[in-house]
Amino acid sequence: MKKIMVLLFIGIIASLFVNPSITHACSCVMPPEVEEALEQADAVFTGEVADIKEKKAKDGYPYKSVTFQVTGIWKGIDANELSIDTGLGGGDCGFEFQKGKEYLVYANKSDFYGTDNLHTTICSRTNTLQLSKEDLTILNEQTNSLSVPEEINSKKDPEQKNPLQQNTNHWPAIIGVSSLIILAFLGVFLKRMR
Repeated sequence: MKKIMVLLFIGIIASLFVNPSITHACSCVMPPEVEEALEQADAVFTGEVADIKEKKAKDGYPYKSVTFQVTGIWKGIDANELSIDTGLGGGDCGFEFQKGKEYLVYANKSDFYGTDNLHTTICSRTNTLQLSKEDLTILNEQTNSLSVPEEINSKKDPEQKNPLQQNTNHWPAIIGVSSLIILAFLGVFLKRMR
């Protein structure tokens, strides 16, 4: 019986290393209210994604540099074109921007990726313009500037998910935790059989 337990344990541990990869964990609380997000952000703007480039930080950590054609500004910048940094998406809190789409972006200065640049994550209020109508109305009331851009489409984009609900690959964690639970139950079962 002990041999079976040892072999089972070794098999479970070995299976965790079959497909090793860098993993990232992202956990967000609900984003702050619009007024608080505006106060906390170093820059708040709307813009269309013109380009997305994958880069590597000095420590080898991958990230994306996203270039925007700026269409509206509420705080912190004075440019027609701007690049910000974000993670790759999934477990590293990176926002999954799509080229050609327009977004409301709440960004902060950071040297996280080895650059002294603005960055955003899924934990901020950054979202597609279509899903940002309430934010835009409040921003305009708070700052007495910029009206809601005319290009807001009243239809929601069915392909765009709320960034806090974007798909992430949780299977390695689920399999690992499930394996440990099964192993614990098996150990208790075998102990009772003695």
